[in-house]
Amino acid sequence: MMDILSGKQIITKDFKGHHATSILKSKKIIVYFFSAYNADTSVLLESLKNLYEENLEEEFKKCFDQQGPWLAIPFKNAICDELRWMYDITYIPQLVVVKKDGSIISKRGKEELEKLGINVLAKMDMLEGKKVITRDCQSHPVARYFKTTKIIIYYFSASWANQPDLLERLKNLYQENLNRNTCMEVVYVSADTEEKSFSKHFKEHGPWVAIPFKNSILADEIRYRYDITCMPQMVVVKKDGYVISRRGKEELEKLDINVLVTWTDYE
Repeated sequence: MMDILSGKQIITKDFKGHHATSILKSKKIIVYFFSAYNADTSVLLESLKNLYEENLEEEFKKCFDQQGPWLAIPFKNAICDELRWMYDITYIPQLVVVKKDGSIISKRGKEELEKLGINVLAKMDMLEGKKVITRDCQSHPVARYFKTTKIIIYYFSASWANQPDLLERLKNLYQENLNRNTCMEVVYVSADTEEKSFSKHFKEHGPWVAIPFKNSILADEIRYRYDITCMPQMVVVKKDGYVISRRGKEELEKLDINVLVTWTDYE
């Protein structure tokens, strides 16, 4: 970069200022001298735009060539903007993991890959090898307790975030699940920080299980996996962890026990 611009600020078309040092990283710089009072320069300007676009495409090709043996959306294809909008991409780099139909598995792919490495490919069943507790505080291995389970409802809440109406709906849903034998289980994931509050509130729940208070690490991992930022929330998943619905609370409030039909369609 030319020394004369070192430490100076330049602007982009949105009139946002940037340090020249950070934005001018190219080996070659074209300085375009222009004034609004100039004679017609439309031909020159169009040529300059084409030159710039060609340079950007070369940068795209160079960058893509350095990556792995995967695929890419072609340069300047409109679908790039559509995908960024669809998955709410506000900064980069990002990794979003989706099913073939486009439904989201994880919006935190970058963080999970950095944290887990190639182990991120492991089964998404976060309860595998773990234990859960019932309201009588008895501990049970997940493999045995969930032997016939096909669908899991993660119920994210806390004593201070309780909504009695929602809890009552969930109790009715659980009972209807038992009546229909839909092989659905509820797992309570508490955010309480005191064991007394956790135990007292859990005893008000239905006859389902919870992540033990003492296993706060697992509770944090489940909240992180499903990007829980407010409570109460309900995430409905298959036994292997694949998401059926991230809007379990809203769907239960809207459809009541009939939501069983919607969720069990994914078996």
